[in-house]
Amino acid sequence: MLFHYINNFYNFFIGFSLGILLNDFLNRKYPNEFKIFCELLVETFMNISYNCIYYYSKCQIFFMNIKNNFNLFIEANPTLLKIRNDINKLNIYSNKYEKNIEYYNDYGFNIFNYVDNNIVNKLIFYKNSNHPTNEKSDIKFMLIEFKNGENIYKIDLKTDTFNYYFVGNKFTKSFFIFYVKMYLNKKNEFSDDNNYTLKFIDHDVNKIEIDFTNNNESILLEKNGYKLINDDDDGEKE
Repeated sequence: MLFHYINNFYNFFIGFSLGILLNDFLNRKYPNEFKIFCELLVETFMNISYNCIYYYSKCQIFFMNIKNNFNLFIEANPTLLKIRNDINKLNIYSNKYEKNIEYYNDYGFNIFNYVDNNIVNKLIFYKNSNHPTNEKSDIKFMLIEFKNGENIYKIDLKTDTFNYYFVGNKFTKSFFIFYVKMYLNKKNEFSDDNNYTLKFIDHDVNKIEIDFTNNNESILLEKNGYKLINDDDDGEKE
């Protein structure tokens, strides 16, 4: 193995040295012709590089348009859309993704994680969840506050490190309790007296309040909006 590396280095050194000698010889023997040749070589290289970048960009745009048109065709066909959604769900539950799942059985859900552009995207799965795709929601709440007794906590569903804004993600009372304890590290001051209130300002500047003390409403994200639904504690629809 060592002899192989030494031999490769020797061949490289010989070739490099011969290249320098040939360059010096041509530069001294035929200075004008050599200069013209070098300029032509540089110009040719620049043209080839430009054309490569140009045609690569054209091809990228072309295939992106094909992909977008194909997705629109699938979304317009209920049968194809169901097949695509089933494939996406199968991929999520595949064993190769097992290490990306966080299990929070005490809260009644699991979280599937995948990284995109250094941000951990998080999909919430309750019992009998029907997550359509790992499709990002186009909305973002302007403010979310979760109140426990006299304590008020600010909730951020998207930060520089994670993102919960995905179609099908459902935010229940259990989720907000989990968020306060896990992300804000407020386990010690948190009271389990069932006195919970959620206030938020949505993407249309509507002010919404949910009293978790008397009911178990939850927020279900959609592509261009959200809806409030009534759930029992384990996330199953009543």
